Amino acid sequence: MKKRTKIFSVAAAVLVLLIVVLIVLANVLITPERIKGTLLPLAEEKLHRKIGLGTIEVSLLSGIEIQGLTIYEQDGSEIFVSTDLVRLRYQLLPLLAMKVVIDEIRLEKPSIRIVRFDDELFNFSDLMVAAENETNQSESTATQKPSDTQDGAPISLLVSNVLVQDGQLIFLDHVLNNKVPYRYEVSSLQIAAKGVSLSGKVPLTLQCQLNGSHLTLDGDVNLQPLGGDFNVELQNLDVVAFRPYLQNVLPGKLGGLKLNLKSTVSGTPGEISLKGTLSLKELDLILDAMPDAPLKNARLDADYDLRFTRDQERLQLQHLGLDYNGIKVNT
Repeated sequence: MKKRTKIFSVAAAVLVLLIVVLIVLANVLITPERIKGTLLPLAEEKLHRKIGLGTIEVSLLSGIEIQGLTIYEQDGSEIFVSTDLVRLRYQLLPLLAMKVVIDEIRLEKPSIRIVRFDDELFNFSDLMVAAENETNQSESTATQKPSDTQDGAPISLLVSNVLVQDGQLIFLDHVLNNKVPYRYEVSSLQIAAKGVSLSGKVPLTLQCQLNGSHLTLDGDVNLQPLGGDFNVELQNLDVVAFRPYLQNVLPGKLGGLKLNLKSTVSGTPGEISLKGTLSLKELDLILDAMPDAPLKNARLDADYDLRFTRDQERLQLQHLGLDYNGIKVNT
């Protein structure tokens, strides 16, 4: 009994000593100065943008907390991304080898500003080109080489989990009206990507409010080659807000329309398959061909299975079932 108690006492002492060592190493290896001197230049180099950091706090259990992160536009005139708090979780055992390994990034209340200019380029188009070039040169961002600080202690970015909580995205579109751009908002944005890897499937979930309508996306994404399989659901979207984009498609003047969508989406950017249901309700439309017989509070339900090939600009219809105010057609 005494021997067992002694073993437990030694084990407890070793555990306490290990915790003390980890705390000391965390405070020695992970300092605000080291983070600013390592991660900040690396991020600015990758993004080609100026980045501002607020206060930085480090603790053994909660990890690294960065308050007031701001990423500016390429010309530095506007804010591209800002967030109240960034949490970086690091692994404990690598501290014993004098290494800092960050494996999770959590963004709390980020605000993202997306702009499409009148030349149809976006304010992030340069990042897409840079990412594509780097992908061709680098084997994997998930196994990125460690960055050495001024002290020689490496900080490695082996990010496998990315979490976004309560985010906001503002989209400004100058294409249709350069002087007064159209504005759309995504709020309550929640994103979780776990097990991030350039090879294999990455589980991804997304929830948000699109102009006040609930949008959910759940599935798997492949980064190399780019593709995925998702379940998408959109509830009660007011289509009138997107009327400027439909003016060349609609056969008349749209007064009201609510959209509900439940679909599976799979494929690659070159070929996409969609299967599900689409419901259009509260449809008010004055037809150009029949202005004296407008559609009032009409409803159209569609059950579809189709495939779109981008290179050939071809839409292949596998199945389509329509129900217009009780009149059904299947093909």
